[in-house]
Amino acid sequence: MQWYRNMMKLCMALFIVSQAVWLSAQENRTFDGSRNNLSALQMGSSYTQYGRLTNEINYADGIGQVNNELPNVRDISNTLFNQTTELYDQSNLSDFVWAFGQFVCHDVDYLHYNPEEFMMVSVPAGDDFFVDETEMQFFRNKYDESTGTDIDNPREFLNHVSTWLDGSGVYGSDEERAAWLRTFENGKLKTAPGGNFLPWNTVGGDYNSQIDAEAPEMKHIDDISTKYYVAGDERSNKNPLLISLHTLFVREHNRLCDEFALRYPNWDDERIYQRARKMVGAYIQKITFDDWLPSLGILLEEYSSYDPDMDVTISNEFSAAGIVFENTLMGQDILRLDNTGDVISSGNLAVGEEFYYDPKNSSATIGIEPYIKGLATQVQQSFDTKASTNLRNFDFSETQSSKDLIAQVIFNGRDRGLMGYNSVRRNIGLPGFTNYNTLTGDAEVAETLETLYGSIENIDLWVGLLAEKKTSNATMGELIINILEKQFRRLRDGDRFYYENDTDVFNAFDIYQIKQTTLRDIILRNTSITLIQQNVFLAESTVQPPDLTKIHLNTKVYPNPSLDGNIKTLIYSDYEGEVELVVVDLFGRELYSETSELRSGNNYVNLYLQNYGIQRGYYSLLIKSKQYSNVVPFVVE
Repeated sequence: MQWYRNMMKLCMALFIVSQAVWLSAQENRTFDGSRNNLSALQMGSSYTQYGRLTNEINYADGIGQVNNELPNVRDISNTLFNQTTELYDQSNLSDFVWAFGQFVCHDVDYLHYNPEEFMMVSVPAGDDFFVDETEMQFFRNKYDESTGTDIDNPREFLNHVSTWLDGSGVYGSDEERAAWLRTFENGKLKTAPGGNFLPWNTVGGDYNSQIDAEAPEMKHIDDISTKYYVAGDERSNKNPLLISLHTLFVREHNRLCDEFALRYPNWDDERIYQRARKMVGAYIQKITFDDWLPSLGILLEEYSSYDPDMDVTISNEFSAAGIVFENTLMGQDILRLDNTGDVISSGNLAVGEEFYYDPKNSSATIGIEPYIKGLATQVQQSFDTKASTNLRNFDFSETQSSKDLIAQVIFNGRDRGLMGYNSVRRNIGLPGFTNYNTLTGDAEVAETLETLYGSIENIDLWVGLLAEKKTSNATMGELIINILEKQFRRLRDGDRFYYENDTDVFNAFDIYQIKQTTLRDIILRNTSITLIQQNVFLAESTVQPPDLTKIHLNTKVYPNPSLDGNIKTLIYSDYEGEVELVVVDLFGRELYSETSELRSGNNYVNLYLQNYGIQRGYYSLLIKSKQYSNVVPFVVE
């Protein structure tokens, strides 16, 4: 018997060791987000609980009953959020800020409604819109059924998607959805016939085919259409802007598959798929941390290393309040523009019922380009306690329950048991406010808040985040920046597969190439758009190709990076004469040189470096005349 027990212990030890070795050698993410942290294998996986930034919970009974002592949510919407004119962002931020923010939010956060549990909220007397109704219906969120039993076990909620910023919106958070989205040929994802749009929920992927009973579930409204696009996230059909962004990254995945198949002819479907998946995830991470967050005034410190002790759990405060800001930034209309910036023949799209959940308004009809061009062109609305009337007065939610999105968001926070604005401040180490004017810096808003809430301790977290005074050089206030900064730092530093830490797959050149990639690059690679600004998060209505500054030997190298080793150079000269072009490597070794005769003005010189055996890496191009010189770095992929 002792011999048997010893053998069992040995087998168990060998199993544990083998699992540890397998996990440490794991090259690719799981789809559900598990096995990222080797000490906590379920951390960040789908269907795990949200966390809390506070040690308190705001339920009337301490268990799960919504606090009805707080002001009526429709009254708050009517009184505080009523917007009569367009209020544009003073920093000239574009609609891409809120649209990409929604795309990122869906990648890391998703909580379902419970169609079997709802609350009725009275419509205030004299409501201008709901003149024939006395109550509004709000569905509650699905909660973890192992919670909500007593005061020591209040309601908690499950995140239905992978917590990691991993591109799950493109690929899915479970193996079944991920498999349906794949072609299993050359690593590619399914598209509708023609290859440019997301697949429909049909057998052939095109609109006219028979509905596929095995297609993954997507949120949609049946009486609008029984056919819809299928993507990695259920909510992609929510509006055509989301559809456009999902389509954009599916196209980038398939473009990368073609590139890898050409470069590595011995790679099979699985290897091509996983490498393209990694690259798309890395691009989304880079754009989020280096471009999108800074546009909001959130600057994380430079990445140093992976921290396995970092808890990446999405907080309720982030999910139900901090990241829900597109509602105040969205205007009355969505611009739909052609490449030159003119409105397309079918016009712009009003934000309202037909904007949401109707695939007919999406990429299959007019293409994704008009939406992308419009996002980059229009200045978003100001970050404040004002919202478009169209967002407050129509049938919005996927459950068709609420006709006021603003009231719905406030209700959701209460349904999640969020503590008030001041309580959250104190719980994370910030001082609470005792004066409304100090909180907001706007006398009119302060007066309205006091009339609605009475005690400053009662302010709903989301309302307070929108009302608080903006910090310097940021579009937001102190607490919301703190919540977003804290969550995104965790998502970056606690991710074993974050691209700057994933050095078993990405070499220095790969990481350099990822860091150089912007959302503009993804757009130009995968759409017919040719005129768009460098930073799409800053609105520009007219875009022209940049000219060289008229400085002698000012030079641009393109394409940079170069895929085949050949480069073009654009050199400005203010007189005619001979110039020497020299290519050197990182160690200063001369690899190639030639002379060229320049004329006055712009000069174009092609360098066919592949003929000289120049491989992947970092290089510099030296341009030398008798009196002047210049150095331009470039990369060969």
